[in-house]
Amino acid sequence: MTVLTLTRGLAALVLVVLLAGGARAEGSIYEELGAAYGQIAQDAPAAAARLGELVARYDAEGVQDPFLLSDIYLALVLAHHAAGQASAALARLDEAGARQPMLTKRIPEMAYLRGEILSGFGLFLQASVAYEQAADFMEMSGWSARFDDAARARMRLFEVHAKARASWVADGGKRVTEAEALLGPLAPMIAQPGGAVLRVLPLRMREYRGDLLTAREGYMAQAAGSDSRAGLLALAALADWRLGRRAFARKEAEAALADGGLGPKRRALMEAVVLLTEEGVPELEALAPLIETFRPAPGADYQHADMVDLLELMAMLVEVVAQVPEGERPAVAALQVPEALLDFETMAQDGYGRRLISGVRLDLARMLEAEGQHDAARAHYQAVRLRADVTLSELAAALGGLSRVGLDAPHDRPDAVSGLAYSAAQVARGQVEAVPSRLGAEARRQLEAYATLFEGGVDALYDQMEARPPIGPMGAPHVEGFDQKGPYVFPWRETDGYVPLDAGDYWRDRLDEAFGMMQSARQSAAGRAIEAMTARLAAGGGEVGRLLRDRDAVLARREALVARGPVGQAEVAAVDAELDRIEAALAEAAPEWKSSAAPEPLGLEEARDLLGENEALLVQLQTARGFHVFIVTPEAVVWQRRAVTEEEVSGGVRELRRALDPSGPQRSAVALKAAEDAPTAFNPATAHDLHRAALGAAVGFVPEGAVIFAVPDGAFQALPLGVLVAKPAGDGAAWGEIDWAIRHHAFATLPLPASLRALRREAGVSAGALPFLGIADPAFGADIAGLQLARLPESVGEVEALNQAVAGGAGEVVTGAAAREAEMGGAIRLGAARVLAFATHGLLGGEAAGLSEPALALAAPGAGFDGLLSASEIAVLDLDADWVLLSACNTALGPGGEGAEGLSGLARAFLYAGARRLLVSHWAVDSLATVELTTGMFEAMAEAEPGPGAGARALRRVMLEMIDSPARARYAHPAAWGPFVTVGG
Repeated sequence: MTVLTLTRGLAALVLVVLLAGGARAEGSIYEELGAAYGQIAQDAPAAAARLGELVARYDAEGVQDPFLLSDIYLALVLAHHAAGQASAALARLDEAGARQPMLTKRIPEMAYLRGEILSGFGLFLQASVAYEQAADFMEMSGWSARFDDAARARMRLFEVHAKARASWVADGGKRVTEAEALLGPLAPMIAQPGGAVLRVLPLRMREYRGDLLTAREGYMAQAAGSDSRAGLLALAALADWRLGRRAFARKEAEAALADGGLGPKRRALMEAVVLLTEEGVPELEALAPLIETFRPAPGADYQHADMVDLLELMAMLVEVVAQVPEGERPAVAALQVPEALLDFETMAQDGYGRRLISGVRLDLARMLEAEGQHDAARAHYQAVRLRADVTLSELAAALGGLSRVGLDAPHDRPDAVSGLAYSAAQVARGQVEAVPSRLGAEARRQLEAYATLFEGGVDALYDQMEARPPIGPMGAPHVEGFDQKGPYVFPWRETDGYVPLDAGDYWRDRLDEAFGMMQSARQSAAGRAIEAMTARLAAGGGEVGRLLRDRDAVLARREALVARGPVGQAEVAAVDAELDRIEAALAEAAPEWKSSAAPEPLGLEEARDLLGENEALLVQLQTARGFHVFIVTPEAVVWQRRAVTEEEVSGGVRELRRALDPSGPQRSAVALKAAEDAPTAFNPATAHDLHRAALGAAVGFVPEGAVIFAVPDGAFQALPLGVLVAKPAGDGAAWGEIDWAIRHHAFATLPLPASLRALRREAGVSAGALPFLGIADPAFGADIAGLQLARLPESVGEVEALNQAVAGGAGEVVTGAAAREAEMGGAIRLGAARVLAFATHGLLGGEAAGLSEPALALAAPGAGFDGLLSASEIAVLDLDADWVLLSACNTALGPGGEGAEGLSGLARAFLYAGARRLLVSHWAVDSLATVELTTGMFEAMAEAEPGPGAGARALRRVMLEMIDSPARARYAHPAAWGPFVTVGG
């Protein structure tokens, strides 16, 4: 049942009571009127016919009683309205208004009913005027005695709701605030049966404004124990669908259907939600009976609510089909979307309906664009863009589409098309920034949804730079005449031949925007883990640190409850109250805490100031137009786009990974293969091609030996940059003779550019009492999660060597049966360790029975423990570690392989738990090489100046020693020296 239907039912009940109370049981006409009143609830069409005859009789008998005629007309209009005869009701209202003498007695009620009827036709702007008139009349002296404060407040609520439905206005939420303020006076009416629906109207107004999350959560909260539960669940399902949360939408639709109480149209809509959330390409035939439900009966009045529900259904269908891979989805023509349904004029006074039409047209445009029908796609994009009340998200999508298909192809100017892409990205950034910090999951979803727009914005800014290139020094390899041709170099201060960034705002602003859009296009879970970790560590072990950890835990619980749909919603209110309490305590103890809860993207000047001498920040971004390399150093900003596709990059990375990791997903206890085996298949030419894409000529502006803090994108997340080849290798060149990228620079991985801020300014150093803790060679049970795991005796030597290198043997090494899960954080003092090392099997989610997330295998399980330290269990540990070493295979790589989330779930969990920096491996390597790399790194750090990047510098030094050692030529192969990367420095 829709809100409008519920409101009408409530109104009808109130008016019947009102009118029945006002009728006088004297004389035959009065008696007939009283009988007709009573008939409306049982048989409205018959009552309407009876009352129509009564008007004729009144005229025929020459009765002169305007008050009586007012009652008759109002009853007649109400009967037609209750019978679904809206046109007849409106005609009778007009007829009553033309009577002489004027029928003044029921003017307030007549105005109210006019508003209801016009709302039913979708004429919300006109309806708002009628409601406003009704409220005004109710306050006038001639009628005020008949109406209490609640009745007048109800008219004002209907008025502001109708205005909000008619059109979106950038009023800062004033209308919603006004509507919510009216709920106080309405409390007596809300308490009556059916009256709770009035509380829904402010939520609907939030939905019209695009605040779907708040509206959705309000629907769910009100659904608990409500007599309108099914209708509220249906509203929540539609909101979740538009939020992109289809699993939630399905749960709510199923609950609404099971609850009953939905009208046939809304029931068909919920059945469509269930059908469209099934896997695979939707079956159009299965939807046909549901669509047929909306066909109006012959001669029936137009029902705007039914049209909107049909539009909702078609919007969902088109959206689902649009997301089917090309080659599998039906053509646009097969959807048979009625043209009338796409006409904005049909929703001229319904802003909500216009937004639905925009959604359908944008999805159709994307499909038509993919089919090569650019003219048809352009028409849809333009229609949405030119809508007077287009929303920011719609505008972003329309501008992005027009930047691809053009405004007037083939006559478009390149700068105009680039400008559209840039505008789309700017609008999208504004949308993302508006998401409240508590709703982090929604912010992430918005970022993912807008990633393509941000990529287009970056390309547009690069196009502008190519069209109007900055000047550079004559004779430089990247300069023709006086114009730079890429890479584009922008020194911070005056340098011969260049325009410095401190000379003006134009280029600095453009580069800052591009840098911000690159960050918006890629948000990683590992980066969020670092932000959460550093915020807690910066607060120390006191009250603020405890509150931040508590807030993180409650937020995680809240997201889990929301994911459960209607079942979990009952607990969300309690969790929100707990969050309110924690955030109030944080606001009192540390007013600045919100800046760390929702950190801003790193700015260019901030990045420069965070970097030390001989350091650089590298950000990569793969777009449809090419591969971007963006470098910030204390001396300059360098930007280059290479015309290389995502497929070319991922293909090259896969080729190199097969050569580097022929053994597959094992722990590191594998010897390197003989020279004639798979590692020799490593192709230096491919590694050089990838170097040109990943680093290009831009890296030439980074000083030799500098530490490059790299934020890799796409497939480069699966490959350490150090194994790329800087210059082509000659035929037959030995591994030690190749010009590896690691020869020129040290590389440290960052999940996000903003991680640099977090690690530099906030993380501090460990105060742990234990200098080293190593866990190795656990005595695995005979069967852990359905797996037979081999012991790893060689790993004991690894951690003992690390203990010696890190702590002079003063640390602790836990092995065999003692390495039990039950002791983690207890007898095994994880929280006290400054350096923590795990040398055991790493398991991927889905690799073992019942294992849905990655985990480290520990000793045979005991009571209540499964012998696996899972990512979620790691995340709740209270660590204070400067370094965590994970020498298990693929602790660096995300779950989807190349191009997936940049760090594995295990690595993210350790960052979240309090690890400042990580040493993780991309592939399996033998134990001797692992010992040399890890112990050598810490020995080199002990000999060098401490500070940011020290780990990356130390690791580079050890790698070069392995590459250049003639006595151990087999270690010159990148499979031996290349697997480890530092995260954070």
